[in-house]
Amino acid sequence: MGWTKLNFDGSRNDATGAASIGGAFRDHEGAFVAGYAERMIGGGASSFTAELAARRRGLELAARYGWRRVWAEGDSRAVVDVVHGVRSEEDRRQCGEIAALLPALDGVAVSHLCRDENKVAHGFAKLGHKARRS
Repeated sequence: MGWTKLNFDGSRNDATGAASIGGAFRDHEGAFVAGYAERMIGGGASSFTAELAARRRGLELAARYGWRRVWAEGDSRAVVDVVHGVRSEEDRRQCGEIAALLPALDGVAVSHLCRDENKVAHGFAKLGHKARRS
């Protein structure tokens, strides 16, 4: 009760190098609240970077809409467990932005789940490849 569930996912098209992100929010009873799907600007983002960006964007939206207690789940164990050892400049930037969002929320829990359990977020991430950027 009082928690909003965020399932996040990143997608990378190996043929084009394009990456996109997506996620889904549910209330404490599992009812769908909102979703997001976005194409990442620029090419060459790794799958790891896309997963980080999906997590960051989900937390940004939670803070914006006043969902103060967020349980975030993703299917990349590395992104769920990331604490240090981030390699690329872009990944460090994503981690820094995630850390900056945490004070805007009253609680954040993060856990890993299998790809089969993350189908809705994965669908939004794939949809992000088709999204227009303004």
